[in-house]
Amino acid sequence: TTARDSRGARSRPAPLRRTREGRTSEEPAIIRSGPAGPAIVETARGFEVLNCGPTEDAIAYDGVPAGLSAKPTLSVETESPQGGTATVTLSYLAWGFDWQANYVATMHEGGAATDLFAWVTLASTDMTSFADAQTMVVAGKVNRTTGRTSNPYESADTFEFQCYITERVVAADAAGFGAPPPPAPPPPPAPMMAAEAIVVTGSRVRKVVQEDLGDLKAYRVPEPTTVAAKSQKQVALLGKDAVPVSVIYLSDVRFDGASDPRIVVRAINKTEKGLGLPLPAGPVALFERQSGRELLIGESSTDDKAIGEEVELKFDNASNVTLEHRALEPKGRNRPFEITVRNANPFPVRFEGDFEIDPEMMRGMSQRLARKNGRNLWAVNVPANGSVALRYIVRLPKD
Repeated sequence: TTARDSRGARSRPAPLRRTREGRTSEEPAIIRSGPAGPAIVETARGFEVLNCGPTEDAIAYDGVPAGLSAKPTLSVETESPQGGTATVTLSYLAWGFDWQANYVATMHEGGAATDLFAWVTLASTDMTSFADAQTMVVAGKVNRTTGRTSNPYESADTFEFQCYITERVVAADAAGFGAPPPPAPPPPPAPMMAAEAIVVTGSRVRKVVQEDLGDLKAYRVPEPTTVAAKSQKQVALLGKDAVPVSVIYLSDVRFDGASDPRIVVRAINKTEKGLGLPLPAGPVALFERQSGRELLIGESSTDDKAIGEEVELKFDNASNVTLEHRALEPKGRNRPFEITVRNANPFPVRFEGDFEIDPEMMRGMSQRLARKNGRNLWAVNVPANGSVALRYIVRLPKD
């Protein structure tokens, strides 16, 4: 029995070593696949995929072929008019890396300010560890391409390999290793990490430094960092205390109704407003301090925000602020409506109704409306344990 190396040449026998429940056995095999993709071997039972069953499989070699080094070696051929010593820097592309920004916002009592902390999570699916590496992450929508043109006749984007084990193979394995063990129980759910633990972890390292990279923003880790194989690494992104914010209750108003009010936390990304740093997109967890404790009140996300932009975080529907949208008696082409907003909080709140109705069709408003992004906006303060109402008419076009 012979095996094939990555170039397809016949070389030498390749014993297949299989381990199960502490017991190991060997059998001859022929390697039938190349270095890319799943490892397929041919045994006395037929074609099989390594590590696709109840055993841990490995190819065992009793020696190294002549001329082949067990240690990876780089060989370079060059021409030089004279001999000497030169320092060479090797650069290459490594795949399987990604990163994400995460934010924790903690509201002060009264809701006028928030403490904002963010960190960068570096994730690696590569088998190689990078020790003390110079690290930089790029924010924004980076255009990536593999150089491969698409095939209009393809029916699937990617291949998916799945283990397929026949009863015959399982029975043969059981004969050699004993009865298969019962399936392992599912792993317990991961405990939720408290915000304090995240802050402590992030405070141990220096914050990233923002740089420009063309039209994109880059964040350089100011000190060497180690990204281990198949692991994650967290580095602090920013920490801002008492950032001024506005808490708004927002509803989208349409012709056929209106959405329930949602909590919106709004800030301005300027230095004089407590921020002033390009913010990469990422999820946001909002906490509120109550009686000396920090309680999670919602989760949201933000897009990439440049300096000077408005940062708006939208959370789930509010429970203490409600909205009623009523259609009144129509008159010809006029369709009158009434909106009533009620506040059950013991303090006044700010409400905004964003109208998704053509402004040219609206008239007869009982209160003056503002304009935002080309649409009508009803911005009003709702008193504590009180309500406010708005009447307006939508005039339908002629048939």
